[in-house]
Amino acid sequence: RPKSDFPVSQEGLHLHNFAIQQGRLGQRHGARFWEQQSTIGQNRELLIVICQKWPVAQRLISRVNARTDINALAYLFNDDTVIPPNLGGIQASLSQRKRHRKALLRLVFDSNDDDRLLIYLDLADLDFIKDFCAESPSARLLEIDCDLTDYYLTNHAIALGLITSQSSQAAIRRLLPSLRDKILLDQAQLNEASFDTHYRIVEQGNINDTTNVSAQFFALPEQGL
Repeated sequence: RPKSDFPVSQEGLHLHNFAIQQGRLGQRHGARFWEQQSTIGQNRELLIVICQKWPVAQRLISRVNARTDINALAYLFNDDTVIPPNLGGIQASLSQRKRHRKALLRLVFDSNDDDRLLIYLDLADLDFIKDFCAESPSARLLEIDCDLTDYYLTNHAIALGLITSQSSQAAIRRLLPSLRDKILLDQAQLNEASFDTHYRIVEQGNINDTTNVSAQFFALPEQGL
């Protein structure tokens, strides 16, 4: 006589659910390339210029590209008008660039077949800076301390959409102190992070000091730039 009183454990259903859930978590199927290659690669030198005034940074970019063999990119993670090489679509939008930032830099290195890359970041990008410096022990930072004049802050506020060119002077006067304080706070947090290779120059600083610090940052002879 066949046995009919055996226990039912329901383990088949549990195993099925477990397998399905692992697949949804990405632990069962192959990882995407930006998960496998989420580092910039070994023996690669990342130079990071941190500058609040984008026009000042653009002038330095032109100088670097004209006088050195360093590949320099502007505000890759801040400005969607900056067009990097075609990297398979990962560069298409700022949100994608930010989400897969280390994989993006790796592809930029690969596309140029180069071991040195210069990028520009905003003062507010402290999380990016920490991420890149933790990833690359050879990363170096150059902070350009810019004058926060009312004229600059007004144009900056317009660019951010905080005011328009038609805004009243009273509204502008109320806004500028808060905007200046925000930038100074970002600068203080950057300095408090105490990165080992953090160089600093001042926009209207002594030309000899600027030359010496720049030469150390770029690892070039002092007449290199």
